[in-house]
Amino acid sequence: QMDYLAASRLGIIYADDDGIYRVEPDISPLIKDLALDAWEVTQGIQSLDHDVPLVAGKPTVVRVYGALLEGTTPAEGVAVELRGFRGGVELAGSPLTALNGLQSLVLGEAWDRGYTGLHDWLFRLPDSWSNSGDLHLEASINPQTFVQESRTDNNTLVGDFHFWPSAVKCLYFVPVRTHGGIGRMDDPYFWQMVELYKQMWPISDLRLYQSWSILAEPEWSWRTLSFRDGPFEMPGDGDLVIFHLWLGDTLSDDPDICEDDGAWMQVVGMVDAYTDTGRVNGQAYLDGAQSWVKLPSEWDHGPPYRQPWTWPRSGSTLAHELAHNYDRKHVDCPEGVPDDVDGSYPYAPCMLDDGPPLAVTTNYGFHINTLSPITPTGTADLMSYAASRWPSDWTYKALFAMTGPSSAASVEATSLAVPDLANASTVVFASGVVTETAGQGALLPAWVHPTTSLGKSVLQKWQALAAPERRVEAAPVPDYYIRLRDAKGVILEDRVVSLLTSIDGVAASPAGFGIAFPAPS
Repeated sequence: QMDYLAASRLGIIYADDDGIYRVEPDISPLIKDLALDAWEVTQGIQSLDHDVPLVAGKPTVVRVYGALLEGTTPAEGVAVELRGFRGGVELAGSPLTALNGLQSLVLGEAWDRGYTGLHDWLFRLPDSWSNSGDLHLEASINPQTFVQESRTDNNTLVGDFHFWPSAVKCLYFVPVRTHGGIGRMDDPYFWQMVELYKQMWPISDLRLYQSWSILAEPEWSWRTLSFRDGPFEMPGDGDLVIFHLWLGDTLSDDPDICEDDGAWMQVVGMVDAYTDTGRVNGQAYLDGAQSWVKLPSEWDHGPPYRQPWTWPRSGSTLAHELAHNYDRKHVDCPEGVPDDVDGSYPYAPCMLDDGPPLAVTTNYGFHINTLSPITPTGTADLMSYAASRWPSDWTYKALFAMTGPSSAASVEATSLAVPDLANASTVVFASGVVTETAGQGALLPAWVHPTTSLGKSVLQKWQALAAPERRVEAAPVPDYYIRLRDAKGVILEDRVVSLLTSIDGVAASPAGFGIAFPAPS
């Protein structure tokens, strides 16, 4: 504490409890030059040139990077503020103060996107700022001029950022009975799993539903001479679980609120956390909207055992499997381990990005909830099998661009015309399973429905399965087809069948199929 202060021809004289001091009258002022170098507006993955799209309503953090360009001593207690505008009007809550407070700048020290609190300031945008449309942002260092500077023309960053409307995402969770138990939405850590999925995907409007029916394996009872519900035997029954999820979804209407908003509903089977699923913790159809995921348990160690953005592991598994429904294939990490690999992945297989750390085009991940940077060289893509994974800009942009499932495999398998079921008075739906390695197949009971009795979403699902007629002269010849015959053996219908493509499952498992076509007159 300074007790005395005086000025004279000898300079400035002051004293404290430890002594008396003098400052020369001609000493040079302590002039500094503070500057803002760069910023990133991130919702999970972003580069400094902001080529990753922003989703309206999704939690957003702005990282602002500064430097000391001139000064013999560090600049202590440096502030940065962030202002937001729409249509030229400053928004409520503006200006924002940094979440990590005042920072110190040292001459010659560079900021590092892999860390926080090192020449950077963090701002979480209010929800109202991330509404759909354009947002104008202005960041300023030393806004109150507490630090005397030699120049101020490098103190501000200005930019316009567009927030795109979020597509409605509907997830329908189905409890699955296994020998380990029944998975449910009230299981421990279920919501932590969903929260991690939400951070990894370019969505903000997420709606969850749970089936009140439990998915079980039909088992024949010789005692009652009827089928009863039994447990699926994992890990071998993974393909049967996903097939029965697909079958139930195909025969059911979507929730009205999802159907009315045109949302594509994905069905997720919940496998109990204590079920032995082997090395497989999830499985999905590449050409469907179904998957199953093993729920997290208390043994799925989180922080501090792992980085906070890797926990629970089932969160990234859920995000991974749901991406398969959008035809996203694996990234080859660990190299040579995954099958169905995306050969177009633009970076080193086990990295989010392999560009120079300070390049404006290099993408860094960021976990919004814990304000944790995710370094691109120490993390692999979401679609890999790596222990630490996060969506790269390659995967994130692809998911952002997709608004529905991939084209039905049965359409791609042939050049023949696909029937328009809406123009048919009655529709046939047939399904079954094929175990190719055993040369076996089985048909399930077929359904014949008047078209007018089908709900909107059911008709859309059946249309995606609409099977063309098989013709002998057509090429290529399909591997599988279904024939309908009358009582005299005359062929009434001959339709192409394509097997549903499962990924992440056990080899040599049965594959399901389903087709729909106009009923013969």
